[in-house]
Amino acid sequence: MKAKILIPAALAVLAAGSAPAQERIDARRSTGATGVVEIHNVAGTVRVLAWNRNEVHVTGTLGRGSDRLELVGEGDRVVVRVVLPRRGHDNRGSDIEVRVPGRKTVNVRTVSADINVAGVTGSVDVRAVSGDVGVSGRPRDVFAQSRSGDASFTGESGRVHAESVSGDVTVGGTVREQVEASAVSGDVSVTAASGEVRATSVSGQVEVTSMRGRAEVTTVSGDVRLAGRALHGSFQTVSGGIYVSGDLARDGTTSFNSHSGEIELRLSSGTSAAVDVSTFSGGILNDMAGARVTRSSRREQHFTVGRGDARVSIRTFSGGVKLTNR
Repeated sequence: MKAKILIPAALAVLAAGSAPAQERIDARRSTGATGVVEIHNVAGTVRVLAWNRNEVHVTGTLGRGSDRLELVGEGDRVVVRVVLPRRGHDNRGSDIEVRVPGRKTVNVRTVSADINVAGVTGSVDVRAVSGDVGVSGRPRDVFAQSRSGDASFTGESGRVHAESVSGDVTVGGTVREQVEASAVSGDVSVTAASGEVRATSVSGQVEVTSMRGRAEVTTVSGDVRLAGRALHGSFQTVSGGIYVSGDLARDGTTSFNSHSGEIELRLSSGTSAAVDVSTFSGGILNDMAGARVTRSSRREQHFTVGRGDARVSIRTFSGGVKLTNR
């Protein structure tokens, strides 16, 4: 049988038609060490912190216009919900802090409320419409989504998926398996050391650093900026530029493609690669030390540096290509 703790909002009315005052929250519910905690809030803030007690503890304030806080438990599943009146409410936002057992799976849903989750080692799934969402610590895996707010992760995890429409997306720390980061008009920054990176943006800039595995990066009008010690993968943009500073992965295959944007590679002096460059109307400038050119014209160039371990393909239509040493 479900157990409920209901915290009513203040009922005192200062004047006819005025909204209730804010109400302090302090509610607890015993639960198991694992399982799921679901949190729902429309506006305000949601902060989730891990602790070592088998208990969910909710504190904070109910916003004006909120009806009550509902804390429902059934087995190892706990639901925290800010309940609003069905009609005629003027919600000013509720600020809640929820302490949860660290191994729980945490799911948070809001409209305009910001979300911050810290210290949880279970899976984390946070989604907002216009609020910012942020996750930190060492969760098993992360899904962070906001339509118009920022989405971010920092810490250590197995897999991270972070996305936004008009907000910025940032992923830092260490991600052992894969990062998926995307935005439409926001910037994307992946500074996490990761086994694999997939990053996309339409009009924002995409930056990927600390690369140690394969990456796939695409933009339409934004620039692509790359840095790392083992660069390899596929990098494409239409009108943005591609700027690379780092080392190519030995035996890796890498392609750079741009329509009207320039492509600039600044590689270490110890680079070992076979490079094919092709452009329709852009220029080619090759300042790589020790480059052995085997084919060269106004539109294409093939050369080898070192033993030619890595395979590199560079294609543009009207953008220029520049290759040099760091």
